[in-house]
Amino acid sequence: VRDIQDLRDRITAGYDTIRYTPGIFERVRESMRRRVTACIQD
Repeated sequence: VRDIQDLRDRITAGYDTIRYTPGIFERVRESMRRRVTACIQD
């Protein structure tokens, strides 16, 4: 990181990637759903 503005730009770019990529956390949600279901059934 060269300076504070470069850091801000990188953070903003990362945020935009996550925000505008549909389904980016779908695997996490599915994994959590399986774990919760397994806990409830046991």
